[in-house]
Amino acid sequence: MKKKMKINTDQLLAAYEATSTFVREEGSVADRFQPIQEVFEDKKTKSDAVIMVYGVYNAGKSTLINTLLGREEAATDDIPLTDKVSAYRWSSYSILDTPGVDAPIEHEQVTNVQMLKADAIIFVVDPVGTAEEAKTLSVLMDLQEAGKQVFLVMNEKKPINEEEFIKLKDQIRERLQLMADERGLLNILKNIPIVKINAKRALQGKLKNQPKLVEHSGYAAFEKQLREFLQSISPDEIYSRLKIQLVTFL
Repeated sequence: MKKKMKINTDQLLAAYEATSTFVREEGSVADRFQPIQEVFEDKKTKSDAVIMVYGVYNAGKSTLINTLLGREEAATDDIPLTDKVSAYRWSSYSILDTPGVDAPIEHEQVTNVQMLKADAIIFVVDPVGTAEEAKTLSVLMDLQEAGKQVFLVMNEKKPINEEEFIKLKDQIRERLQLMADERGLLNILKNIPIVKINAKRALQGKLKNQPKLVEHSGYAAFEKQLREFLQSISPDEIYSRLKIQLVTFL
């Protein structure tokens, strides 16, 4: 088995600094370089993985963040008002709350810039109809194609039992496999965990100090799998992504 090439971070950062000097002197490409510069400067000060919560509008992205935080800090609303990215600290990670897949067009640039910074994507969907949502699954596949690590969360608005969940997972994986085949992508489905949670119930349980609500929400299994997923992302994978961004610019 071929071993993954180890990224020399000193050389990568040296290349970035040299590129920054060139851009300052040249000037004409400064606007195109700015998003990449933000990513590198951010990573120089915060080496831990950056998590971006993304997905379908009104699927419960902010509620899921509040559940992780154990408090109501991320704003929730019935209309997509978020035109900026808010960052929250959870454990040793930075979590970015962003406009959703179906957010207004003027919010898309905000999301696209922050997408560059993200090392991992928590992709939140409503289980109902997800397997049939071609646009949603296409966006998820776009993230995989861009080299992002994706963690798919089915946030239950209505409870689904384990049998229904397994059937839905199989349907989604089947659709994703077909889309991956069409794009010539290999061996990516094994890298996409699919978990379910009732985030609203879990948050209520935490806020009201009712452990039974938290237990029945599926939170424990969700958090365990999320931590394992994040811990599996190596520094080499993070810096490899940065290298690709820099080389693509050059």
